[in-house]
Amino acid sequence: MNAYYEAKLNTAIAWFAKKHFERTGKYLTQLGLFKYLALLEFRSVRERGVPVFGLKYVAMKWGPVPQELYQKFKKSSLLQTELYQVKRIKEQNREVVLILPSSKEVDTNLFSPWELQVMKDLVEIYGDRWIDTKIFSEASHQKIKAWQKAYQKKPNSVIRFEDEIEGSDLPEEKKQIYLERLATFEELTAL
Repeated sequence: MNAYYEAKLNTAIAWFAKKHFERTGKYLTQLGLFKYLALLEFRSVRERGVPVFGLKYVAMKWGPVPQELYQKFKKSSLLQTELYQVKRIKEQNREVVLILPSSKEVDTNLFSPWELQVMKDLVEIYGDRWIDTKIFSEASHQKIKAWQKAYQKKPNSVIRFEDEIEGSDLPEEKKQIYLERLATFEELTAL
């Protein structure tokens, strides 16, 4: 991942952690973060033809999981950046990974107005202290068609962004435009 998208991803993690905590009074879990990121990215692919970060997702039982981020969090018992902290705790005989926001203000200049509005909408919908991880997971299962296709084909397989476009109800002409945008995005970010 190039420096721009890594900075954008870290900003999004910090923003979601902060806003989720402000709305619920509870720290954002790793699973919750992965749902926010996947719902944002796949909606962007479906509605604009390009992902926000270009993360690689795997179709796991509880929904799409950003592979690199999952591995990064898994390697460390405590990961700290200037914007957030990832901490493992024991809760009811199981390990929970929490994303703790810093007190530093999150600069959202890396996001377009559309991206920021979608992020706000997601926190408005899912940032409720009564929404548990099961409900959040179900939402990602229902909304992300590419996860459905990948999981049905083979659990834990890589999710293709193309499947989100192809599985949408967009007119064929628009699907082709979005698939071309996606291919261009993937070429440019691979450099």
